Amino acid sequence: MIEKMAEAGCKKIAVGVETLDKRANRELKKFNDLEDYKNKVRNMFKICNKYNIEIKPLLMMGIKGQSKENVLASLKFLASIGARNVRIAAYSPRQILTEMDSKGTLTLKHINAMDKMTYIDYMPESMDEFTFLNLIYNTKNYVELL
Repeated sequence: MIEKMAEAGCKKIAVGVETLDKRANRELKKFNDLEDYKNKVRNMFKICNKYNIEIKPLLMMGIKGQSKENVLASLKFLASIGARNVRIAAYSPRQILTEMDSKGTLTLKHINAMDKMTYIDYMPESMDEFTFLNLIYNTKNYVELL
């Protein structure tokens, strides 16, 4: 598929990596084998490089179980395999919204209240507010934190 995308003129794709942390990954219930997933991400970069397609990885921050150290380890891993432009977004605390929805109490007002400042309540362990906000608002400078 990447070859066909390159033939059609594709130069860049965004890919939701979400998290490369074992504890946070268990919270999302996404991947059984995190090392296998990291190998797949590595391979994706290799294939895209072959066809001159840049990958913009999308990394979520604030998932239960994450810490400052494992967020920075994820960024280092992505940089080591060729990521030049990572977009970091604050993770929406979906467990809260899901619980409210199952009780029938979720409203648009609740959803709209979940802005980036609300997410400070869900910062990774040991991360300070400055680092958290700098990563989600000024992601081009994440390299300075490595």
